[in-house]
Amino acid sequence: MPKSLIFRLMGAFLLVIAVGGAVMFWMISEATQGAFRIYTTRSGQVWAERITPLLADYYQTNGSWAGAAEFISAGLEAKLASAPASSHTPGQGAGKLTGGGGNLSGQRLILVDQNRIALSDTTGELVGKTIPLNLLAAGTPITVNSEVVGTLLVASLDFAIRIPPQVSLLQR
Repeated sequence: MPKSLIFRLMGAFLLVIAVGGAVMFWMISEATQGAFRIYTTRSGQVWAERITPLLADYYQTNGSWAGAAEFISAGLEAKLASAPASSHTPGQGAGKLTGGGGNLSGQRLILVDQNRIALSDTTGELVGKTIPLNLLAAGTPITVNSEVVGTLLVASLDFAIRIPPQVSLLQR
């Protein structure tokens, strides 16, 4: 009987240790994911603050967003490289565009016009689709002469934007 009690106590202690370890693992995982989301959001905001003035200049020069997708995939790299060093955020690189899709240091750029239509998406996934208002609220407005002419969304490349099924059906 005493051996049975010892085994039960050992089992109970092992169960408490296992549950405690699982809870600690889950808490650490959640905290790490939250910190990473904050980091990527801030990184996206830094890029958006650097890119939106260039897009506003593009819109003002052309009077529309015609050709903006090509500008983002090709011309934006040259504009960022020629930007004065004082406009760079401390601790940020020169902002070289990499990859065929024009991704910005692992960032996904989505240009949305004033009608909520995605004009450019570096992954090509959302071009021509209507972007929900809740996603636009997270973007950076592009203003020309105090008028909002578009919105820039900057997210990590693995960020999936979910368009509600009913919107997708109506668009088809």
